[in-house]
Amino acid sequence: MFGREPFVFASRRTAWALALILTALSLVIIAEKVVAFGQEGFETAGWAAVLEWWELILAALGMLATLRFTAHLRAQNQDLQARLDRLAGPFSKALEQQFQDWQLSEAEGDVALFMVKGLSLKEIAELRGTSDGTVKFQANAVYKKAGVSGRGQLLSQLIEDHLP
Repeated sequence: MFGREPFVFASRRTAWALALILTALSLVIIAEKVVAFGQEGFETAGWAAVLEWWELILAALGMLATLRFTAHLRAQNQDLQARLDRLAGPFSKALEQQFQDWQLSEAEGDVALFMVKGLSLKEIAELRGTSDGTVKFQANAVYKKAGVSGRGQLLSQLIEDHLP
């Protein structure tokens, strides 16, 4: 019930792959310019070659700055993910325990978890591959077992029960 991987990771991997491809392409273009300059020499190319070299240097510095910034963002993301994992672990266990105390079925637990995450009943139905009516029925069962009359009270009770 709690071990599902979020959908975000697939797009994050795609973004990293795209960044690597663009970096490799930049390196190929820089190498091509270096080889072309080596073949022409300064005497033939003149000031146009000097300008191209400055262009190459600035492009390389920009690429290095981008890579450094990307590394910084990645480290920051890992730090935030570690913090979130430390916080989410106990909260997930508390939710799981609360769902067990309420004697929710696995399906009801999934629906309750998605409601806590803020998904609409229609979105929950789509994710679970069930009808809207089934999810509404399961949501009402969760409310009844929790002793509340709606989502707001459900969230309030879960938060209140787990705050010091």
